[in-house]
Amino acid sequence: MVGCLVVAALLISLFVFGADPQPEAPPNAETPASPATTPPQVAKPDDSRLVCRRESQPNTRFKTKICKTVAEWESQAEAARQAFAETQQRPMVNIGRGN
Repeated sequence: MVGCLVVAALLISLFVFGADPQPEAPPNAETPASPATTPPQVAKPDDSRLVCRRESQPNTRFKTKICKTVAEWESQAEAARQAFAETQQRPMVNIGRGN
């Protein structure tokens, strides 16, 4: 508990008393291009990079290490999203008991 308070106090002090995120430029320095004229640079992930995750297997307490590329993980996640959406859009079937 005390450790959490110490960590929280350190984080708060860093945010309050931390350095300025953008230091002031000297008066002689050239001004950088405005954000409106400079297109944003988005870092594109390397789809061939190998990422390993530890996943739980059914009916066991052990986890298995599974390694796939970023593209394969994204493909698997998209397939899961599509299957979930398909399940949600499927009409409900109400089977009543015959009397």
